[in-house]
Amino acid sequence: MVAIVGFFGISPIVTSKIMEDNFSTVTTNIAKEANIELKDITYQSSLTGATAYTAFQPYGQTQDSPIKIKHEISTLPFYTKTDGSSGLAAAYIKSTLADDNFSTEIQEKINTAFNNQPPGLLETVVDYNGNYHLTLTINPAEIMENQEPNQNSLKFSGLDGSFNVSENGEQVTGTAQFQSLVINSAGNATQLAGFETHMNQNKTSTGLWVGKSDLTIANINTQTPMGEFVINDIKAEANAVDQTQTLEYLMKFVIKEIVSPEGFPLAVNSMDYQININNIDATAAANLIHALQDMQRQLETGTPEEQQQIAQQFGTQNSESFDQLLRANPVMIQALVIDTAQGPVNMDMNVNITGFAQHQTVASLETPAQLMQYVSGNLKAQSPLALLLMTPLAPQLEAYQQQGLLTVEGDTASVNAVLKDSQLTINDQVMPMQF
Repeated sequence: MVAIVGFFGISPIVTSKIMEDNFSTVTTNIAKEANIELKDITYQSSLTGATAYTAFQPYGQTQDSPIKIKHEISTLPFYTKTDGSSGLAAAYIKSTLADDNFSTEIQEKINTAFNNQPPGLLETVVDYNGNYHLTLTINPAEIMENQEPNQNSLKFSGLDGSFNVSENGEQVTGTAQFQSLVINSAGNATQLAGFETHMNQNKTSTGLWVGKSDLTIANINTQTPMGEFVINDIKAEANAVDQTQTLEYLMKFVIKEIVSPEGFPLAVNSMDYQININNIDATAAANLIHALQDMQRQLETGTPEEQQQIAQQFGTQNSESFDQLLRANPVMIQALVIDTAQGPVNMDMNVNITGFAQHQTVASLETPAQLMQYVSGNLKAQSPLALLLMTPLAPQLEAYQQQGLLTVEGDTASVNAVLKDSQLTINDQVMPMQF
């Protein structure tokens, strides 16, 4: 948490001028990055600082009922950073939900849920270099559907987060955590404990955010009519690497331990999944992401006829970006390992697109089948036969073997598929491809 150390003689007029010059720009950029609509900004200076109000609303919302946020701005010359060192500040901003956001009925429910405490608080310290240091606190709450037994409810211990934003808004680092979250729904009770996430992101010249982020969850415990399910030590990591003209994306998801009720047939003990995508054209990816955001806003506000037309035009309007992605020779590699009570399940797959020349376009191809000459890849998968016999695939397993789609050796079933030169081979048998 940011510790306020002093409140001394920095001119409030200077502070107000600094904030008024930057507040609108910063708020507009935040709305753009979050892909939400900024409905209104008001700013009022005073001798002791300033008060600002902002109003946000999701795109496409039919009713004009934006969420209003109150920002109280004052001087704060010194503060303690998240690393324990001291800094010189230009301003301190306290942001909370405005009082007139909700009806009396809803406000009473919010007061009950948060035990008559404010739902949350965002503290922002702006230093004289233009960097922003943010601290977010969401208070503990319990939200209940009604007062009946076995009701739907949500209870969490509260959330704390701290984030640093650079002067130009192109670097964000931070962390957030909460201790517990309990959800009761349809007779099932789920408790999540030990949630923590970290991020270190940079904005590239194309407008894409790259860098690392990770998430850990100590355990998830779910009580069901079938018994208790426990998932321990969940970790997720993502890393987007900027290689100037191309991007590399890596993602990893690991569950160290899964405990199922005794006698549960499809018991999974652990899971490890990884995906790596290389040679992503940075400019094309950025253009497509921005185009998708624009299309989403148009779809949310358009009529059904307009929505259909917008979706149909998307491919045509962004054909050059799709062509650029193919010309960069992208590669996707995936690996999955699942440990089950019947034995391990393994899957390795890679897909490559190569040879799509600079002068070629997807639109110039006469048929979709012609695109396959540039695609190659392979898939290797193994599973215990006993596990497949416990799934809905069981009645078809013998037919799959006869068709050559599945190989069984002892107690292991496997598939080996290769795509090369527009030809698909499964377990050394050529298979026709239909388009």
